[in-house]
Amino acid sequence: REVDYVFLNDREAATALGEAAVERGRSAAADPVSDVAEALAQTTLVLKHGPRGAEVRDGDDRHVHPGYPIDAVDTTGAGDAFASGFIAARLDGATYERALAVANACGALTAAEPGARTQLSWRRLDDLVEG
Repeated sequence: REVDYVFLNDREAATALGEAAVERGRSAAADPVSDVAEALAQTTLVLKHGPRGAEVRDGDDRHVHPGYPIDAVDTTGAGDAFASGFIAARLDGATYERALAVANACGALTAAEPGARTQLSWRRLDDLVEG
């Protein structure tokens, strides 16, 4: 396994896995993109659903987080902040559930401010995650 995590938004996942596969929650071998779908089936997928949260698919395991309600001002950098938060949390030993909570908090706080240089701190993240 050469890649630990692949991060995809809904549009990217639909292209890579096929629309029906995303809706069913698994890769579709009969789709024209079956080679990509097969390769992605061998790694852990982190699917970003924007304001509807995100999920992790690791084999047959699925972990979902609903995200946080925010008033989005500018989504520039929110996806990168999400990925950074997820990876940082996992490197710190977090479960998938905790990593998704942190990642969604990073994305939400970034989208709630203009520009892509939001100052994220563990205190701000914990305030949102712990609610």
